[in-house]
Amino acid sequence: MARLHLRSAVIALGLICNIAYPVAAAEAAPLAVDAGADAAADPRALFRAGAQAFNEGDLQRARELLERARHAGLASDALRYNLGVVYYRLGDLESALREFMDLVSTRHRDLALYNLGLVAQAQGRSAVAQDYFTQVAKMAEQDNLRRLAMGQLVSAAQQQQEERRWLGYLSLSAGYEDNLSLLPDAVSSNLADTFSEAILVARGSLWQRRERNRLDRLELTGNLYRRHYYSESDFSNDAAQLAIAWVTEQGPNHWRAALNQGWIRTGGEPREWQTSVDLRARHTGCGSHPSSRCELALRATYIRPYERFKAYEGTRYQLTASQRDQWGNWQGDLRYRFEVNNRRDLELDDLFVSLSPWRHGVQTSLRYRRWPSWVPGLEADYRLSDYPDRYRLGEDAEGRRRDHRYQGRGFLEVKPSQRLLITLEGSYTRNDSALPRYDYDNQVYQLVFGLIL
Repeated sequence: MARLHLRSAVIALGLICNIAYPVAAAEAAPLAVDAGADAAADPRALFRAGAQAFNEGDLQRARELLERARHAGLASDALRYNLGVVYYRLGDLESALREFMDLVSTRHRDLALYNLGLVAQAQGRSAVAQDYFTQVAKMAEQDNLRRLAMGQLVSAAQQQQEERRWLGYLSLSAGYEDNLSLLPDAVSSNLADTFSEAILVARGSLWQRRERNRLDRLELTGNLYRRHYYSESDFSNDAAQLAIAWVTEQGPNHWRAALNQGWIRTGGEPREWQTSVDLRARHTGCGSHPSSRCELALRATYIRPYERFKAYEGTRYQLTASQRDQWGNWQGDLRYRFEVNNRRDLELDDLFVSLSPWRHGVQTSLRYRRWPSWVPGLEADYRLSDYPDRYRLGEDAEGRRRDHRYQGRGFLEVKPSQRLLITLEGSYTRNDSALPRYDYDNQVYQLVFGLIL
């Protein structure tokens, strides 16, 4: 059973009316108290004697003295907190829960939430415990308390991973898109339609080994994706991917090397196979918050298209660097991606269309995590696509294509339970190209239901 933190008598004595709980105050030296101090029914003397009894390991005596201090008229946060600790250590979890809940509305909210997490954990309510620890890890003012909560979350995740080697995720959504063809607004053939979308992900360990704080595993992942447009089915997409990966986790470090095989279909017609190699390294705690993380990833992909899409055959290389950090209730993400394509391209008589852009992309997002079940956020994305070869699109249209794509997205995530996530989102995309025929605006609105299986 995890250990709650009890204030020692030496600290509580001077801070009965105005206390500030340290994270590890239980390690402080006990205060010597006159054995008869409690006889006079002085609530402060009873409180000090109760703290001494706790330091001496006599929990029943500590409970009796602290409860007598309350009956004698002492009503302080220190007494409430110490009683909560004693109840917890004696296994009276309901009484401990009541005491810590009364402290949530005080300035000791963070410490109360952490201990409520420990109580919920002891009661077997793991989902509730994780909610409490998550709040502390994200919002607590004390670094030590945030790190303790992060440690609880990591331990729970590791235990869950060992107990459930296979996990799944199902996402179902419906939405509307106003420019499927991505053509300029002046073109009368712009197409809009409603769509449904489904994503199914399954992941599990074929083999794993743990040594001290290091975990090695062989991981298998399968993904299925489908977006279906109701009136314009030519724009519907299907995809499937299977990946096998070697994963190593050691302390705050995470490494992953994977081989992926993917298949894509467009408009009901098979389009291409994609074979890629992924290398990924992640470090947690690299920013101003214990949950901050930095990641560097490299992916090399070979595309083998079907006959109709032969122009897309070739390779693609992507380098991605990302950083996540947190400041109080705010969580921010920043990502940079560099991409190089080397495709066959589309060439016919006086027509040449390059499918081999060099791309630079920057994406940033901001979430407000004040409430565990409601997370609003904004996301902004910029991508520069540079096509080295000049386009030939007929007698009056040629030149080098260079696109600036801007995208904004707003969303609200609602989490009714540990397994269910509901997201309402809307996005706007604007593409400005050196070749006017590639200018376009597009809007997408979507309602997503995600379920952890």
